[in-house]
Amino acid sequence: MRFLYACLSVTLLFSCNSEPVVKPKVTTLNVYDVVIKNEKPVMGKPLYKEAFEYNAEGRVSQHFQYDELGGLKSREIYPEVYGDKDTIRTSFYDANNVLQSNYVKIFNADKLKVEVLAYEASTKELLRKELYEYDSMDNLKSKKVYTTEGQLYRHQMFDYDEYGNETKVKILNEEKSVIFEEEYDISTYDGKKMWIEKWGYRNGEPKSFRKRELEY
Repeated sequence: MRFLYACLSVTLLFSCNSEPVVKPKVTTLNVYDVVIKNEKPVMGKPLYKEAFEYNAEGRVSQHFQYDELGGLKSREIYPEVYGDKDTIRTSFYDANNVLQSNYVKIFNADKLKVEVLAYEASTKELLRKELYEYDSMDNLKSKKVYTTEGQLYRHQMFDYDEYGNETKVKILNEEKSVIFEEEYDISTYDGKKMWIEKWGYRNGEPKSFRKRELEY
C-alpha cells in the first residue's frame, strides 16, 4: 500500500505566555543518510526529497516527492481554494503522471486534518483509512492507519519540544511492536526557533540528516 506522511500547514498557536507563534510553511525537505568520518557523523548521500507549493490561503496546493537522484516519484494535487470546507479531495499521481489514487481529507474547525480516506483511482476501492490526533499546541501527536477491514495497521507517534519542533517519531505495527523509532538532535534553528537542520538517531547511532526551507 502507498503511504503519505502528513505535511505541515500554517497554523496559529499560542504559547504558555500567550504570545502567538506561527507555524511556518515547509517549502522543501531533504533527507540524507549519515557516514562517520574522523569519528564524527557527517551528511552522506541523499535519500529523498519533498517539496510543497501553497495556495493564496497559505494551505498546500501541491506535494512532490523525489527519489535519491532527484527524480520525481509522485505528485499530489490539492484544491486551489479550500475555503471553509471541512472536506477536500486530492489526487495522487506517479512519476509518469498517471493517476494512482484519490484522497478524501477531513478537517476540524481549526483546519487540522483529522481523517483521510484513500481510494484506488481506477476501481474506486477503499485502500485505507487514517486518523490524526493533536496535542494542545496543535502538533500532530498520533497517526493511525487502518485497513479496509478496520484493523489497525500502523500507529505513528510524535514528540515535540516547547517550540513545536518534532523531536521523536515511533512507529508500531499491527501487533503493537516498534518497527521504527528515531530521535532528533536539532543542530540549526531559524530566528523563530524552528528547526532548519537536525540529525536522526536510532538506538543511539546517527542514521539520518534532515534539512528544510521554511516560509512564514
